[in-house]
Amino acid sequence: MGSSTLLPGVLAWLCLALAPVQAPPLPFEKAGHELLVQVEQRRPKDAPKPDGVQRRLAALHTRVRLGAFELWIPERVLGEKLQSRAGPPVKEFAQLAQDLVKLEEAWIDRMASPSSDLAKAHDAIAVLERWTASFRGNVVPDVTPEVKAAVEVLERHFFRRLLDERTFAVTMVVAPTRAQYLGLIGAAAEIEKELGAGLCIEFQRRASSAQLVPGMMVLAFTGIGDSERANPLKDRELDALELRQNNVHASAHMLSIWCTPAAPGWWGEGLALCDTIAVCGSDETVCTGHADVQATTPTLGSGSLLEILLWVTRHKSPYRGGASATWFEAPLRAAVDAEGLKVFDLDKTEFVARIPATLLGEKAAIPGAVVAGGSGAKKGFAELYRAWCAAFVHWLATNPGRDDSLLNELCRELKQIPWQPGMARNPLYEVAPTVTRRTIGASDAPDKDLEAAFVAWLSKKK
Repeated sequence: MGSSTLLPGVLAWLCLALAPVQAPPLPFEKAGHELLVQVEQRRPKDAPKPDGVQRRLAALHTRVRLGAFELWIPERVLGEKLQSRAGPPVKEFAQLAQDLVKLEEAWIDRMASPSSDLAKAHDAIAVLERWTASFRGNVVPDVTPEVKAAVEVLERHFFRRLLDERTFAVTMVVAPTRAQYLGLIGAAAEIEKELGAGLCIEFQRRASSAQLVPGMMVLAFTGIGDSERANPLKDRELDALELRQNNVHASAHMLSIWCTPAAPGWWGEGLALCDTIAVCGSDETVCTGHADVQATTPTLGSGSLLEILLWVTRHKSPYRGGASATWFEAPLRAAVDAEGLKVFDLDKTEFVARIPATLLGEKAAIPGAVVAGGSGAKKGFAELYRAWCAAFVHWLATNPGRDDSLLNELCRELKQIPWQPGMARNPLYEVAPTVTRRTIGASDAPDKDLEAAFVAWLSKKK
């Protein structure tokens, strides 16, 4: 996986957007040092020091290979006082392992492959579903020949080749404690010092996941404690569903970035929401990984629509409380009228603006009324935009193209296009007219534009 996979993802962009925000002291360096001491203790005498973040930190983990994903389970973890102790039993990560397999299953038909290969990949998923369901004890169950063969089928499907031990799949690293989470970030920044400015920041300290390097993400299994300002290493237990949704949403982003690296940010967010809903039944996550009341007030800079995701909130939003289970259809229908989309101020719970129903076009930007509005208007539009992305992607998945769903056909084309710095135009807007004979966000005519057809579908359902 090249460095090109870092920038297209919404999560990576948000980290860079908040990079200037600092709140000393941040405990990354000390926690990272403790983990790197453990790494050195495990390195055989006279063995060369491995290159790169993944190869250095692999020594601390049991690697569970699942095909497109590999799950890293820590053999030891840091506690609140940075003391090292044995890691939790493998059974505590059974749900995550099963969910990663389900995410892979969602992507099988989105890949360009002969029908026979698709069938073999689905059969391999069934094998891994049974295997991960057996994660009940303290150690990973034996990898039987059947399981090994299933992993190899999925590696060929997603990577077009088998991966050797020195080659990593999309890597999801478990951090059972806050100290372990911050330590992994600090260790990555020490190993590759140029990463420090984007990793060791206040935003990442408070977040629920962090991409360390392209293709590698750490998942926090605990939240920040009530006394986190005084003790940032203190853990807060997360609700089981909240934890599951956080983990699945972040993992879905990582797989989407790998499979369609050149797709726009809204595409990745919509897919992550849809895949999380498919796996968990709903998605109540906040895209930035923050709680409703943020430590700092975000500002809007470039006007890019991705920036608005910094304002996503659960507070007073009509797009929460079960709306995701039906892909936000009811609140979005209520927002659509003949003149566009209604935006509400979530702080004042009142109508604030009406905007055009074209949020996904190539040149779409945050509407002026939202930029000029207060925090409530920004929150209201952020929640609308989040739901819009997910509902549109789901609409693509449920509408037929030439030979398959519109979503699958677009994914297969995007999979063939690498992301390159300085792209003058996002490839999706070139691919869509070729594959579907319709543009995205470029026309108000439903027969000529996919987003317009989506709006017409919402309007008919009113």
